[in-house]
Amino acid sequence: MNLLSTGIKKIDRAIGGGLLPDSNILIIHETYSLGWIIGFEILQNRIRKGIMEL
Repeated sequence: MNLLSTGIKKIDRAIGGGLLPDSNILIIHETYSLGWIIGFEILQNRIRKGIMEL
């Protein structure tokens, strides 16, 4: 199975190597934290690589 890299090595390692195609990941963060930025960073990394697969 091909995994999609998030472009963030620590996250890829934590979730077993990357995202599964056609799957969802839930990122929970506390109020007023910057956890919401992770989703944008992953999207930006995927676009930068030119392999955007939604």
